[in-house]
Amino acid sequence: MEKPPDNVIIFFNKLAGGGGKEEKIASISQSLQSKGHHVEVIELTTRGSLRLKSVIECGKKWLILAGGDGTLHQCLNQLYSHSDEKQILPLFSVFPIGSGNDWASERAYPTQPKRWIDSVYFGVKKEMHCGLATLFQNGEKKKVLIWNSAGMGITGNVVEELAKLRDCDRIKANYLRLALKHFFSYAYPVFYLRVDGKEATHRPLTINIGTGRQTGGGMKFFPQSNSSGELKCTIINKPSLLAIPRLIYSLYYGDISKLAKTVNCFNFKEFTAKSNCSRFFIEIDGEGYQTESVKIGMFQKKFSFLLPDK
Repeated sequence: MEKPPDNVIIFFNKLAGGGGKEEKIASISQSLQSKGHHVEVIELTTRGSLRLKSVIECGKKWLILAGGDGTLHQCLNQLYSHSDEKQILPLFSVFPIGSGNDWASERAYPTQPKRWIDSVYFGVKKEMHCGLATLFQNGEKKKVLIWNSAGMGITGNVVEELAKLRDCDRIKANYLRLALKHFFSYAYPVFYLRVDGKEATHRPLTINIGTGRQTGGGMKFFPQSNSSGELKCTIINKPSLLAIPRLIYSLYYGDISKLAKTVNCFNFKEFTAKSNCSRFFIEIDGEGYQTESVKIGMFQKKFSFLLPDK
């Protein structure tokens, strides 16, 4: 791999992972400067303050996204909303410092600055696909890139409530606490699905869409093989109380596709969902959205990433 672009921008989410990562960012910045790069660190202290339009108008750059899955999601969605087909996008990398680093973890990005520089600087350049969700609400539609995963059902409900705590408490314990809270009160609404032209009706615990193998801080929701041009879907139906321990164990240490009575895993090209509720929440890379229905497929444009040399 040739030397990365001279101009480097580090988008640093100070709140990622509970904060306190300034020394790590300074270490990466100093290492890159010692290699002759011009480095600018931009702190993302408030949601929606990404201002990436100026970045893609200023020529060739290397963008390092320092945060978790949510930072990756917000930055690249902001860039997508401001770009067009003719613009040359920057080269991207991720420095994982968030509470959820599933996308970066699957691609073996180190969490320590020295190891990160050693493995990424002369790493592997690869064109990466992602998913695209089209959300329909009040006669309008909104397009959102899916980098790691999307979740409906109880997953969406948890993220809806978690958003209220985002500014004051982001510790992982909230995910588990809210998941348990909603499990015992979840009403199991009906979801009407259309997957690659076939219709189905479900009352699931959760429906999850993924680009890789894991989500939710290491839960292996997607054991199915990768397939070119397709995304992954895992539907977990209502489990019995006796099945819950095995389900949780399989999510972290086993293969949930073997739980055939409770779990349905498959790949798809086009997926649509609506509910018997007037609206429902969908979680995309840790961010919550409200929608009446959603259409999901593979996003055709690729993004160039500098990945670690494993």
